[in-house]
Amino acid sequence: LFDIFRESPSVFFNYRQLSKKLKIKDSGGKKQVVVVLEELKKNNLLSEASLGKYHLSKKAASFTASVYKSSKDGAYLFFENLGKIFVPKEFSLFSAKGDLVECFVLKKKKNYFLGRVVSVLKRRKKTFVGVIDGSSTNNFLIPDDKTVPFDVFIPKERRATDYSGKKIVVEVVSWSEKHKNPVGKVVKVLGFSSSVRVELDSILYDHGIAGFFPEKVTAAANRFDDVVSKKEVAQRLDLRCVPTITIDPDDAKDFDDAISLRKVGGSAYEVGIHIADVSHYVGAGGVIDIEARKRATSIYLVDRVVPMLPETLSNNLCSLRPQVDRLAFSVIFTFSVDGVVLNYRIKKTVVHSDVRLTYKEAQNILDNKKGPFSKELLLLSSFSKKLKKERLKNGSLAFDGAEVKFDLNESLEPVDVYYKELLSTNSLVEEFMLLANKTVAEHVCFLKLRSLNFVYRVHDPP
Repeated sequence: LFDIFRESPSVFFNYRQLSKKLKIKDSGGKKQVVVVLEELKKNNLLSEASLGKYHLSKKAASFTASVYKSSKDGAYLFFENLGKIFVPKEFSLFSAKGDLVECFVLKKKKNYFLGRVVSVLKRRKKTFVGVIDGSSTNNFLIPDDKTVPFDVFIPKERRATDYSGKKIVVEVVSWSEKHKNPVGKVVKVLGFSSSVRVELDSILYDHGIAGFFPEKVTAAANRFDDVVSKKEVAQRLDLRCVPTITIDPDDAKDFDDAISLRKVGGSAYEVGIHIADVSHYVGAGGVIDIEARKRATSIYLVDRVVPMLPETLSNNLCSLRPQVDRLAFSVIFTFSVDGVVLNYRIKKTVVHSDVRLTYKEAQNILDNKKGPFSKELLLLSSFSKKLKKERLKNGSLAFDGAEVKFDLNESLEPVDVYYKELLSTNSLVEEFMLLANKTVAEHVCFLKLRSLNFVYRVHDPP
């Protein structure tokens, strides 16, 4: 009896229709159908729409799952105990990829189950980017994201005069089943879709990436003093007199790491790997921290960077720029003249970068054996080659994939594409960063600090 309802979730049945489907003709059997219907209703598996008319309850044998794929045909779920479940569009409640839904199974097909969404518990996104369908007298937004299984209807009272040829951002205000489509309102007009800049803006909006910071976050970042205080210097290891350089790509705007080198003792050298001390400025639970958690990372597009932190921090206070004092967290290694690590220490520091070099500039200094800080660079290069040789000998994997770069014109259109040249200076920086990361992980793991909450950087097996 229950299977009949599950296979026809939108249909209402009375006891006569059900008896006929079950081929029950005697009055005793029909009375038993009525008893079972009441029992199913009592257990919230059926609902009685009107006297004697029953249909499948929304709470009937439901489970929670995420939509892992969606298309114009419907939504696809996966539930551990059942496997793949397909929900046709008419039973999906406009659910799309990434949504968390409550669902129940209608019936089994050959390689999957047929399901019905009874409620959407959490929608991954409520704003959509696209263009208006010009072929209709009504306004429907056609989303750029082709995995979205619906168009969004925009009522007359929510329209502007003309959206033809423009990319717009629409927020859904109603997901009601009474309508054939979600109902939305226009929240932003990005511009004409023929513009490359507008298309790039569309990508950001479609992925929920804000190209600007809330005023309270910007205000909090602007409150910091640009000059490192004497009080803070007194609480840190002062390395401002140690020769320090940053080596970064040509187009880098923020310099979050630097390397220093000086001779200590008779035949040893001290190499410092310095990382900008962001935690000094971004307090846990503050407005900057909350915004950074939402963003999770800086987003790099071909023509711009959408930073995780306001530019006051990312490009200034937390950037180890040349000729200014900056706060850092440092791992300082003592190397023998042969490039063997003898010991290390981890300190909060104050550093002063002497020069900012691009990878090409640093490479030219190494190749010609002359230029700013040539002695330091040549020795650092020698140490890094020794580190790499040992790392590969111990089983480390080398991923030397080519990175594609684009040259853009003023209209942001690509005019040239090429492979980024990997120089030995790329490897130089990489080896010291790897050494610092590995050392910090070992320091926390092996020195009785395992009770600390700690993020280890790990990767899937190749």
